[in-house]
Amino acid sequence: MQTCKYTCIHTLEGHSDWVWSVAFSPDSRILASGSYDKTIHLWDVNTGNLSRTLSGYSEGIGAITFSPDGQMLASSGQSKTVLLWDIHTAKPIRTLGKWFSGHSSWVHSVAFSADGQILASGSWDNTIILWDVKKGRKIRTLTGHSSWVNSVAFSPDSQKLISGCRDNAVILWDVITGNPIVTLTDHSGWVDSVAFSPNGETLAVGSYKEINLYSFKPGVANRLLTGHLERVNCVAFSPDGKMLASCSRDKTVIIWDLNTSTQLDNLSDYSASVLAVTFSPDGQWLASASGNSVKVWRLS
Repeated sequence: MQTCKYTCIHTLEGHSDWVWSVAFSPDSRILASGSYDKTIHLWDVNTGNLSRTLSGYSEGIGAITFSPDGQMLASSGQSKTVLLWDIHTAKPIRTLGKWFSGHSSWVHSVAFSADGQILASGSWDNTIILWDVKKGRKIRTLTGHSSWVNSVAFSPDSQKLISGCRDNAVILWDVITGNPIVTLTDHSGWVDSVAFSPNGETLAVGSYKEINLYSFKPGVANRLLTGHLERVNCVAFSPDGKMLASCSRDKTVIIWDLNTSTQLDNLSDYSASVLAVTFSPDGQWLASASGNSVKVWRLS
């Protein structure tokens, strides 16, 4: 196995329940962690210090993501709504899905389009909703899955959306029309995570024990990455698109070389299932969530 050097710099502790989602700010200086303890912590990446806590939820938080300009944070979870936060004031700006206009079950995934104008929310009510961020209004509801929608992600050009579901299917959607373009069903189990490569040419799909890599580039074959021993909970591309990180119930994070489809590193310093993993936008850091804590790794 080839290796790349990842060193654990910080172990961030402060949550009292499972951390389900982590996200770096666009400038890579802040790391946000969302937990079932109903709070979001904002951490200073360089020092590992807790900067502030966003609170006000009455139920657990399952997904968080920064807006492309870094001014807002979107969060969702058991409350069936999406909350938009002002990062500077740590106060909510607005709630999406209030007064019966949104989802009827947990919102398990949120994603901003690259231009920051649209937010997608995937729910365990089997639907995806596209929201106008500025107006706080629903644009349309996407239907087509037959079970819980676990993950959503926009293409880099904001023209397409991908969704992964517990029905073992992945649907690629046209954002403008809301119509499905293609449905992918050749997965080993339900799909927990989907991600677009930075150039939009590759789609990564995490399911049971494996990751499917689908190519949108003519003449490039699809690939299968195997190495995990349990369900793959999350997948994330590095900013340069050369690596993929995956985490699993098997208590590991694997770093993959996408040129060779081989493992560069296997981070196994965990005592529980690893639920989330993400690269920082500057490519220097990797964050992973397991149990009540978050580890911050540095590529040296």
